[in-house]
Amino acid sequence: EKQVRLYNKKKEQLENGTDKEKEFASQFKHWWRLEFQLRSRSVEEIFEVIDSIIFKPFMFDDLPVETQIYL
Repeated sequence: EKQVRLYNKKKEQLENGTDKEKEFASQFKHWWRLEFQLRSRSVEEIFEVIDSIIFKPFMFDDLPVETQIYL
């Protein structure tokens, strides 16, 4: 099992950012920050996590600013 944190940067900036940050964030349809930590140094495992997040049919539209996902 791998724990991944997904941050909705667009929502975070629109809610908490300065006027300039809000203006910058509003130009993007989606803006996410993905964090994960692997105990392995395997390059394949890193790409497996990225592939799981990007290409699985998750619905991220209504998530809060920070979400934890378990793969």
